[in-house]
Amino acid sequence: MNDSSNTSDTSRVKNLFSLLIHNRLFIFLTWSIIFTAIYTQSPLFTSNQNQYFLHGLAQAGYGLLDQDWLANTADPTPVFSWFVFLTHRFFGTNLLFYIYFSLLLGIYLFSLVEIMREIFQFQKNYEILIFITLFLLIHSAAWRYMFSRLVGLEANYLFEGGVAGQRVLGSVLQPSAFGVLLIFSVYLFLKNKITMAVISLAIAATIHPTYLFSSAILVFSYSLVIYIDEKAIWKSVRAAAMALVLVLPILYYVVRNFVVFQGENAIRAYTILANYRLSHHTLVDEWFDWTTIVQIVLITVAMIFVRRTKLFWILLIGTLSALLATLLVIFSQSKALALMFPWRISTILVPLAVAMILARGVRYLIQTRSEYLGKNNRSLIWICLGVIGLLIAIGLIRFSIEYQMKRQVLENGIYQFARTNQSTREIYLIPPKMQDFRLETGAPVYVDSKSIPYREDEVLEWYRRLQYANSAYYSDSFDCRILNRFRRLEGVTRVVIPTNGEELSCDFLIEDYRDKYYRVYRFIE
Repeated sequence: MNDSSNTSDTSRVKNLFSLLIHNRLFIFLTWSIIFTAIYTQSPLFTSNQNQYFLHGLAQAGYGLLDQDWLANTADPTPVFSWFVFLTHRFFGTNLLFYIYFSLLLGIYLFSLVEIMREIFQFQKNYEILIFITLFLLIHSAAWRYMFSRLVGLEANYLFEGGVAGQRVLGSVLQPSAFGVLLIFSVYLFLKNKITMAVISLAIAATIHPTYLFSSAILVFSYSLVIYIDEKAIWKSVRAAAMALVLVLPILYYVVRNFVVFQGENAIRAYTILANYRLSHHTLVDEWFDWTTIVQIVLITVAMIFVRRTKLFWILLIGTLSALLATLLVIFSQSKALALMFPWRISTILVPLAVAMILARGVRYLIQTRSEYLGKNNRSLIWICLGVIGLLIAIGLIRFSIEYQMKRQVLENGIYQFARTNQSTREIYLIPPKMQDFRLETGAPVYVDSKSIPYREDEVLEWYRRLQYANSAYYSDSFDCRILNRFRRLEGVTRVVIPTNGEELSCDFLIEDYRDKYYRVYRFIE
């Protein structure tokens, strides 16, 4: 009776995973949820979301953000902002932002699994399941935590991110997450769906314009492969031309709003962005370290494994383009070129390479231990189930801890005060590193160090504001004369000051709020 019951349970499990692996709908609805739980998201609003959600939320009437200076600067990602605007205006729930990211994770997982199935010809269910389990492990919050503690924080995204601290995924929904469409495009190209592959590239570049260069490299790779395989010059040209036509609107928008080829102000703005605010993404001597070398080795090994496939040319051209562009940035010292992030294509090359190495390892295991694996495939299924279940549990615990930490931040008191005490024409002067204030409260702020504009004149204004705010917060003590200038010349109406035992006595300030960590003062007209 027990043997029969165990056999029945195992059979049901095998049938379930057969369905999950082969049915497209279940892949997106079930595996997306599984991957989301394992990978984990950070609670809204976190990190770069403070920048990329600002314009859309302001347009949708979130708090009084439409009066915020930064919300009225040129938007670097207008399509993403429109996406945020529609979601908040018509649905009014932040839950959808979590769901969007989950679906993007599903596209990422689906694309890489299907590319590996195409390249390495996995046939049996347990073969795919072994690969998926290893893939989920290497992308799990549990792995990132363990590996970064053992090796160092710089290795946190070693096997899924690109160089220069850039990556397709991350812990939050933001425009860069739509880079999964670049990987999806590679899958479509390998399936000979050229038109859909080009459209996928164009959508990614339109949502996040920094993918324009990466998309151009991929289109060139596709065109070259088409010509090599089919000797069809017009088919190659047609693919490239279609890509150019599709990205022309966003390309025109970027050039018109953000590209300045000469002038002292342009040089100053590019230098501020490249050397000060985005140096971890732009300065080669800052981001090039041992992790970069490891990632280059991974890509090289992957190219050896797929040297007889179309994927080889995509990896080779992408790698050579990034290397040549990096050398050009080094020798030219061009800040404008560095701000194009020409090495960003590494954000898809690395996960492709890691997936290929994992798949090649699974293929080798199957070839050398096929008889053993065939006899023990039920045990393998249960082991994979156990690993996936454990990763899900750790991921959910990680999200719960991070959510609780966000609810217990020291700033929660002033966030609540600012949310419940809003009035028009109000601008807060906040500590420059208090990056979450805008979206937590819906209140306009004078400046912070995280969220930035990108247009030449606006970058200079942001930097002026930031230096001015720094002079107020990072001097030995708060100076009433400096604060008075914020009131008279900068339009600030309230100021947030850390509670550090020092009392502030200015005849033009009234204390509106105080807790153990912060005080809020209102300027008297």
